This record gives sequence, structure tokens and C-alpha cells, in this order.
Amino acid sequence: MAEGHRDIYEQVREGLRGDPAVLRRTIVPRLRAGGVGLVVYAVCGDTVDHAQGTDRPLWAALDHLDRFYREAEQPGSGMRVVRSRGDLVDAHDGDVRFLLHCEGGSPLEGSTALLRAFYRLGLRSIQPVHNRRNQLGDGIPESPTGDGLTRAGDDGPAEMDGPGMANHRPQPAAAT
Repeated sequence: MAEGHRDIYEQVREGLRGDPAVLRRTIVPRLRAGGVGLVVYAVCGDTVDHAQGTDRPLWAALDHLDRFYREAEQPGSGMRVVRSRGDLVDAHDGDVRFLLHCEGGSPLEGSTALLRAFYRLGLRSIQPVHNRRNQLGDGIPESPTGDGLTRAGDDGPAEMDGPGMANHRPQPAAAT
């Protein structure tokens, strides 16, 4: 079974309260008990919460990835990062797979170089826009401009297709 969306908020909140292993001690056991073997894990994005209450989404994204990997890389963590389809082959070994996701492209700052860097860090899914306008396009509450993407937003999906990253490109509105 897969959980299609989980934010890093609980991990960050409990980490700030002094629990550096909330994924291993609490979240992963709950997922296993529920029969979940794959999680789409939003480690960064457009919200203030994704940026830890700051206006620094890139910094927060890197901090979140570090928090995640500090737990996931521990021996016996019960976690695996999905970097390719092959990582799903042994999905019945009891480990929970995490597909790292970006819920809005603010941390990319409109840069395909940062997109490639995040790919190297394990990010395999991105939703270019979400809650607010960023360098890639319009967010949910914005008035659409064309198909909603900027030039950087148009370049991003092509760049994501190269290494095989899932992207959630908004579709242009149908003509009426």
C-alpha cells in the first residue's frame, strides 16, 4: 500500500522538541502497522511551514533533506529512498520506501542547476507550483497567466524528464 502524500512537518516539529529519531521510532512503525510500504514524502515546497517559518525555502529544503537522511541512513532504520524503479522491486522486505517530493518549486529559485543538485540529493518528484507564485509559475490563488508557468517553469519539466524525475506540470486550461 502507498501513502500518496506526507509532509515533513511532523519530523521537523518533533525534532525541534528534542526527538531526533521520530521517523524511526514513531512514523515508520505506524506506517508498517498500516501496511504502507511506499510514502511520497514532501521534504520541501512553497509553504511557510516547508520553509520553517522563514523566507528561505532553499535553506529549509537542504535542512529537511539532512534531517531525513540522518535518520534514513542509520543501520536498521527500516527506510529506503526511492531513486529508481528498481528500488521498488524488493518492496516486500519490510522497509518503507520514501519517494522524496518537492511540493512547489520555491526552493529551486528558478534554477535548473538547483534542480539537478536536488536530483543528486534524492529528490524524484516535483510539483513546480502549489500554494503561491514562485519563479516557476503561478500558485493556486493566483490568476493564471498563459499556462501558469514562467520560462524557468517551462524549462524545468524538460530538465526533469532527462534524469527520470516525476513532475506534475500544470496543464493549460481548455479553450471554451
